[in-house]
Amino acid sequence: MKISYSLLFLSYILRVNGYTWPSPAIDELEDIMFLQSGYFRRGFHDAVLGCTFSPSGSRFRQASAEWLRTAFHDAITHDSSTGTGGLDASLRYELDRPENVGSDALNSTFGFMSGYQTLRSSMADLLALGVYTAEEGCKGPGESSVPEPSTSLEETKRRFEKAGFGVGDMITMVACGHTIGGVHGKDFPEITGNDSTENFPRFDGTTAKFDNAVATEYISGNTTNVLIVGPDATNSDRRIFSADSNVTMKSLTDPDTFKTACANILQRMIDTVPSSVTLTDPIEPIDVKPTNLKLYMTNDGTMKFEGQIRIRWTERSGDPPPVVRVRYAGGIIEAQKATFQGGVGLGFDNWFQFYEFQHAFQPNSSFSSFTVEFNDEVHTNGGGGFPIQTDILAQYLDSCLVSAPNVPSSNLTLVAAIRQGRAQLSTYLEVAVKKFQMGIMGAAVIEKQTVVMQSTGRRVGGYEMFSASMILPQQSAFTTYDVVNGDARVEFQKTASVPPSCVVV
Repeated sequence: MKISYSLLFLSYILRVNGYTWPSPAIDELEDIMFLQSGYFRRGFHDAVLGCTFSPSGSRFRQASAEWLRTAFHDAITHDSSTGTGGLDASLRYELDRPENVGSDALNSTFGFMSGYQTLRSSMADLLALGVYTAEEGCKGPGESSVPEPSTSLEETKRRFEKAGFGVGDMITMVACGHTIGGVHGKDFPEITGNDSTENFPRFDGTTAKFDNAVATEYISGNTTNVLIVGPDATNSDRRIFSADSNVTMKSLTDPDTFKTACANILQRMIDTVPSSVTLTDPIEPIDVKPTNLKLYMTNDGTMKFEGQIRIRWTERSGDPPPVVRVRYAGGIIEAQKATFQGGVGLGFDNWFQFYEFQHAFQPNSSFSSFTVEFNDEVHTNGGGGFPIQTDILAQYLDSCLVSAPNVPSSNLTLVAAIRQGRAQLSTYLEVAVKKFQMGIMGAAVIEKQTVVMQSTGRRVGGYEMFSASMILPQQSAFTTYDVVNGDARVEFQKTASVPPSCVVV
């Protein structure tokens, strides 16, 4: 994933060149990014909402600053000459290094983000997304190699240069990173004067706002930043800011220059990845997007199709219509405006209107794709329609995920309906299973486990039912799975959607 910052100020622009739904590389991350509140909220920004908030509940912690620090410590290990290191979430394995003192903050960041970690949203992707989310929440934009407060200027410059950043870049990155947050006495008592948890001197006077006070206070001489006015041995900000005789810091006292410079340097920071990593094109909010689609057989032999249509209304005029039309070869389905929370989803200057539908029809209906129509607009997903897989149906209501208190595992049973003409083909599940490692926050790896599905002998409406069961570790119970039949598959189905108890049919 690539995150793009507008030069107007950390405005996250997701650009998708020729986007066609579905897109495995984009869809999950785009939801996490934009659906922050309202209908179908994902809540990724909850930990940094209001800038000064911390999930720990402590008023002496600031999650937005911790997220930014975590991404910096991860990215700055990049070696531009060898193409190693960079923003790859390897920091999780390096928290015992001296430059990563204060690992509570880093672990807290990874711990929160682990709830969003899937095969389609890696921890590295989430770190990059976290940089933007943290700055927006404040209304703004390898090897041991992270500079410490006591690191000399020459060594600090060398480490930034090794990562591909010059002196001006170094100054700008530190200034932009230190517009929020402060220094924890618990971690750096030699700087703050005591080691109490409550001792948390801030970098500038507007710590709850992403602005250029860090620069104006420094140039005017009235800063209280302990990395400038504290003990000489740990005055790292003073050494860095004055590295070019204050030329860069003076330029950053202009608010517009500060915004532009921070947007640029933070973009470069999150784009600093190992050479083996290929970034996608920048992504932008998707205009019309089907979501939570489910197609399944009922016991009476009819087929049900349900889900939501999400329409970005940010730049459209007038009120959203009460109904949008889902047109398929056999007719039209009317999707009604969702009523819960007005059906409105919000996220970072974007708002989306959701429409819900549920439709029953005979399984012999001609149905392989659909278009979306409203007002005078017709959306064809690039001309081919929004595709629907009808050879495999994920029978989520016949499936179950059974858990019990104080039991370290869950029993997962998944049922799929396979078109009878394909029942002889190999049919199996690919279940994403998170593997954890002691001392590492989040899944160390996510593996796809293959489970063969067997026919139950039950046939309904031209489909044959297949089933498979497996035991999942409790930490991996809420995961995703694909159903594969020959060359056909339905992907990224969520176990959270299946009932908590099994029904015999």
